[in-house]
Amino acid sequence: MRITAFASVLALGLAASSGVAAHETPYLRGSQCLDPDFARNWIELDDRTILVDAGRNRYRIEVAPACSSLSFTPLLVFRGDPISGRVCGNLGDAILTRDYPCKIERMQLISKAEYKQAVEDRAAERKRRKAMRKSKAS
Repeated sequence: MRITAFASVLALGLAASSGVAAHETPYLRGSQCLDPDFARNWIELDDRTILVDAGRNRYRIEVAPACSSLSFTPLLVFRGDPISGRVCGNLGDAILTRDYPCKIERMQLISKAEYKQAVEDRAAERKRRKAMRKSKAS
C-alpha cells in the first residue's frame, strides 16, 4: 500500500513538472552557455536587461536587483564557472561592472531575429524619447 501511494505521488510530481516549457529552464547547459571570449557586442535595454552578441549565439541576460551601473560602464566582465569561465546563469554568475557585480538572475538564448528586433525596438524608443524631450524644450 505504501509503495502504491509513493508511486502515485511520484507520478503526480512528474506530470506536473513535465508542463514546464524548455525556455523556462533557469540555466543554460554546455555549448548553450556564454563564452565571454566570444562576446563581441552588448546593448543595455534597461537597468535589468542586456543583450549580448557572442557570434553564433545571442543572449538576453536579466540581472537582479536592478543594476544602474550597466548604463554607464564602458566595459563588461563576466564571472562564470571557475574552471571553464562559461556563463550559464548559475548561482554565482554575475556581470562585473566598475562599481559592483550584478547578479545574473536569468539567461536566455535568443535568435538572430529576436536580437535584431530588440535592437530596433530600443532604437525606436530612444528616438521617441529624444523627440519628446525636444518638443518639451521648444
